[in-house]
Amino acid sequence: MDYSFEQTIRHNEDKGDKYKYYFLYTMTFLFGFGAFYGILQLLAGSIIIGLIQIILCAGLALYSFIYKEYMLVEFDYALYEDDINFAKVINLKKRKEMLSVNTECLVSLAPIANQRFTELKKMQGIKIYNFTLNSEDLHFFIYAEQGGEKLLVIFEPNEELIKKLKQKKPSIARL
Repeated sequence: MDYSFEQTIRHNEDKGDKYKYYFLYTMTFLFGFGAFYGILQLLAGSIIIGLIQIILCAGLALYSFIYKEYMLVEFDYALYEDDINFAKVINLKKRKEMLSVNTECLVSLAPIANQRFTELKKMQGIKIYNFTLNSEDLHFFIYAEQGGEKLLVIFEPNEELIKKLKQKKPSIARL
């Protein structure tokens, strides 16, 4: 039976997020231009004013650029035969594998509204991973014991991923 499945979670955008992204893009450009103008001030002989303007504008341009780059974040969930992998994608360019859990190590799967989630969060020595972007209504958790570690993974699976996980290991479902 084929257990392969991939799902991407994106932040539910509103128009404000789009405007914020374009605003930061514009501010990066304007502050960069301000830093360039500071260089011209420096060359014209206004050393103190030029240095202050370069440092201030270059710093703000860098901050705007980095904030804009990390504003677009999404998570990928991939289920391949014996592993479920979690990855973080930044600005649709940089992908970083965050966690891989063997499906044989899964102990439970349930919505976070389940009482078991509250108990597990309080457990001593548990590693908690949060791979969510949207409202808590859609959040589920996986509890796994892998390599001597206790893992609590919070994520936003769709119905198909939940179904595939239940098919792979029926004993984990606590819905």
